[in-house]
Amino acid sequence: MTEKQRNLSLDGGLKKWNDLKIGTKIGIGFGLLIFLAALIGGISIVSMRQIQGETNILANESLPSVNESFRLDKDWKEIMFDLQAYDYIRDPYYLNRANQYLVKYTNSLEGLIKIASNSKQLNISGEKLSSLKKSLGEYQALISNYKELETKNQKLLEEVESEIAYLQNNGGAGNAVLSAGYEIMLSISKRKPHELDRAQDYLDKARNSGGNASVSKIVSSGSLLVTGYKKARELELKRTEMENLLKVDIMALADVGLDQITEMTETTNSIITSSRIGLTFIMIVILVIGIILGIIISRSITSSIKMGLSIAQNISNGVLHRQREVSRKDEIGELMTALYRMNNQLRFIVEDISMGIQNISVASQKMNKNASELSEAATDQAATTEEISSSIEELHANFMQNADNAEETAKIALVTVDGIREGNKATELASESLNDIIEKVSFIGDLAFQTNILALNAAVEAARAGDHGRGFAVVASEVKKLADSSKQAAELINKVSRETVIASDQAGLKLRKIVPEVEKTANLIQGIKLASAEQEVGINQINNAIQQLNNIAQQNAFSSENMASSAQDLSSLSEKLKKTISFFKVGSEAS
Repeated sequence: MTEKQRNLSLDGGLKKWNDLKIGTKIGIGFGLLIFLAALIGGISIVSMRQIQGETNILANESLPSVNESFRLDKDWKEIMFDLQAYDYIRDPYYLNRANQYLVKYTNSLEGLIKIASNSKQLNISGEKLSSLKKSLGEYQALISNYKELETKNQKLLEEVESEIAYLQNNGGAGNAVLSAGYEIMLSISKRKPHELDRAQDYLDKARNSGGNASVSKIVSSGSLLVTGYKKARELELKRTEMENLLKVDIMALADVGLDQITEMTETTNSIITSSRIGLTFIMIVILVIGIILGIIISRSITSSIKMGLSIAQNISNGVLHRQREVSRKDEIGELMTALYRMNNQLRFIVEDISMGIQNISVASQKMNKNASELSEAATDQAATTEEISSSIEELHANFMQNADNAEETAKIALVTVDGIREGNKATELASESLNDIIEKVSFIGDLAFQTNILALNAAVEAARAGDHGRGFAVVASEVKKLADSSKQAAELINKVSRETVIASDQAGLKLRKIVPEVEKTANLIQGIKLASAEQEVGINQINNAIQQLNNIAQQNAFSSENMASSAQDLSSLSEKLKKTISFFKVGSEAS
């Protein structure tokens, strides 16, 4: 939108406002204030509902999920503590206690799954919780197998220890049996299952050596114990791996709940901040609008009344300023319109009379003045006509001279073009000759290179000849120097020739560029010659027009005498009318 369009839109809005009745204006002002007050209340209610919704989510979803997550973490720590205690102490109390916490952990996980499935805000996927539940089931099955296996291993260990004690008391224990029992108990106490291989070797020796029923029972129970203990340790390692994975998942669940609480807190703070800013802004808007409406309504009433009172006083004193008609259509606008029309009607009457007097007076003065000016103008015009005629003759001579000069210049330009073309051809021939010289000089360089090689070969042969070849060696050395000098001279000539070829090519290129410009100059000169001929025709036409102006000047001198007599009559009439309307004072437009 342009500035003009914005001004028109603003003027249109003010006009519509002024057309409203006073009661309607006051009603609009109070209605706008009531609307803004209702808007404040609505924003407050919406903000409180948003905060209430966030609080409900926090109380019913986020906090319970965090609570269940912390319970999971706490129960999980107890489970791992009891299982580690059982691994080292071998007390069944800790294994049973771990099973109790595992049941509590399962219940807490079920509660968290229920909360997450009923919530649309928590960022905990049901798939993740189901996966965690499945992993927990696998972990429970592993613990059950581990407990069952450890119970069997404990019974087997007790049987082995009992039978060894029986054999020791009765003197029937062999070295292999005692060594096997010692290795089994030592490996189990150290928790080193790989050392049970030695116990298995002793058991195999005892089985091969034969013995009574106690020895056979020790061998059988010991072998089962070795196998079962290794398997128990493998389950223990697998249990530890699953514990670490489950611990990571539990910590991730707790972090999700805490992140959700943090996000809700930030959202609530953002809502409160936005509401506070919005309410503050609307309060300021209400205050500003109230002040503006009060000023606009009061001024729209008082200013118009003051203007109407001023008009009435001016009319009573005979002062009739021009007034703008009021565009507003309220009660005050109707009163002002009536006063303006009365004032303007009186003013129009007085202005018409005054304008007629001024026109008559001005017309008489102009007629008198024009008569004198016409007489002077006729004389000046005659003199000017002579000067112009003389100047035109000089211009005609100059144009003829310019035409001759243009023709000579065109001839010179054509000769120059021919000379440049001949020079360009000579440059091309010189460039071709220099290229031939470069080829010949290149042959001299090759010849010098071959001579240098021959000199080297001669020097080698002279060296082989010994004292008999010294003279020949001196000659070969001189030939080599001469070949080097010839090569350097050839290279120098080649370099200078190439530079000359480049300069010649550049000169030829510049000459080829100059030829079109010179031809263009010749064409322009021909255009100047044609323009000079056209100007000569125009000068002849101007000379004829000047002769016509001289005739018109003589007619103006006769008319000026008639205008002088009419001016005297108009002047006397204007003085009489001026005295008649001197009572009224008609000035410029009222401010």
